[in-house]
Amino acid sequence: MKVPTLKRVAAAITSSAFAVAVVIGGVLVSSADETAAVPASPTDHEWHQADHEWHGQQEALPADHEWH
Repeated sequence: MKVPTLKRVAAAITSSAFAVAVVIGGVLVSSADETAAVPASPTDHEWHQADHEWHGQQEALPADHEWH
């Protein structure tokens, strides 16, 4: 029976560690892509609140009878 040399053991450990790192890296990248691909959509409440804020910033227009 052949006893594995230190170089062979080190090469096996290194290649296994590299394979594990590649898999973990791929999982992290794919999960980051999924979360980045779906932008957060504002709720109806947020749209309504933003609409109120926008209207609050507009200057009041003169009444109809003030135009004439």
